Amino acid sequence: MIQRLVSELGIHRAKLPGRLAQPPSLRLNERTARPASAPATGVSRPARPTAGDAGTRRRYLAHVAVLALIRAKRRLQDLSTDAYVLSYPKCGRTWLRLMLGRVLQRHFALAEVPLLEVERFGRYCGDIPRLQFTHDNDPCIRPHSRLREDKSRYRHKPVVLLVREPKDTAVSMYFQFLKRDRIIDQTLSQFLLGRRGGLKSIVEFYNLWGRQLDDGMNILLVRYEDMYADTLTELRRVVDFIGLSAIPDETLAEAVAYASFDRMQYMERADVLHSFRMTPGDPTDPESYKIRKGRVGGHVDYLEPGDIAAADRWIADHLAPVFGYGQR
Repeated sequence: MIQRLVSELGIHRAKLPGRLAQPPSLRLNERTARPASAPATGVSRPARPTAGDAGTRRRYLAHVAVLALIRAKRRLQDLSTDAYVLSYPKCGRTWLRLMLGRVLQRHFALAEVPLLEVERFGRYCGDIPRLQFTHDNDPCIRPHSRLREDKSRYRHKPVVLLVREPKDTAVSMYFQFLKRDRIIDQTLSQFLLGRRGGLKSIVEFYNLWGRQLDDGMNILLVRYEDMYADTLTELRRVVDFIGLSAIPDETLAEAVAYASFDRMQYMERADVLHSFRMTPGDPTDPESYKIRKGRVGGHVDYLEPGDIAAADRWIADHLAPVFGYGQR
């Protein structure tokens, strides 16, 4: 997780002090102690070490210093952000990021900007809105009962809210934790309805944002399944919503073709984009790839019938109907 955090500051992991580059891992299983409450900016403070271990305390202070820098940067980002692209992890955000990057790169002739660094395009051209991609306080690492309800940070900016069928999202999240982050030792059945990262967290995250839809926040709801079925139409909705309606359909269609699933798998396998955002945990293990399956309904290949039935009951009983998932 620290690799992702320091990347937001433009710090390469190899440049960090050795002990900071390898902080104590966060084990997301039921035996793990509950993490401290997150600060207002959405970055969790590590647990304070007990007295007696000077090395651990130095690592703790260094870790806190990095998080403080990240919080400061996020405050500045919020001030300059024109629109947010927001989702629970594993809802297709990297796919959307790649398509938007390709659209901006070609339409505004900005070949020097890395495709996946969409946030940077606005620095090079004043006609490009400054976008911020976020998971809104990393809900996948928190107990489902402790997700942040306050969304005032987003109140005055447009928000693209990307959602995906919860069971598909949970399965993809499981393999992210197991094969890429390597921070769980649970079975899929244990993870599915567990306290952190699984179905309950996904449903609660969706419900918190569903209330913002009801409250009139400027949100464009984009479902992964709709993007999968008609990618060009959904990409057009997003581009128009963020203020780029002048971009022609031909440019969008080229971006859709460029970011096809097979091509994205090849890009990750061959490290075409040289980005940590698309790097496998283990090049020999297909389940460790960022671009893993991408199917609609792919959870049926991994979940037992009893787990599917239990998940469906939870979704039907708890998920707001605005998302269109799990109505009885």
